[in-house]
Amino acid sequence: MTLAEEGGPSVVRLWGITVQDLAPSVAESLGTEGVAGVLVSDAGASASTDGLRRGDVIVRVDDVAIASVAALRAFSASAADGHRLDVRRGDVGVRVQLTTPSTTGPRG
Repeated sequence: MTLAEEGGPSVVRLWGITVQDLAPSVAESLGTEGVAGVLVSDAGASASTDGLRRGDVIVRVDDVAIASVAALRAFSASAADGHRLDVRRGDVGVRVQLTTPSTTGPRG
């Protein structure tokens, strides 16, 4: 589902999280100035359990650089059991193993 904001950045809900394009002014306020990525504006319960937080900036998914919501959407169609996210939390890099909804069911 895509939520549109007039004249604003793209906002999308994927994998139980809400992300948006990272505006330069927001990046500066988060201490991530000059970082390319997408902002986590809401981390659902399962994403929070995985270690993802509101205000994180996702910069890589499965070792692929992510500079926009459009780039991140390409991974949403993946049938992968989860994704390895490299995020920036201020000036600190953090790796998060995100469990996608397809992995929350029983395993055989």
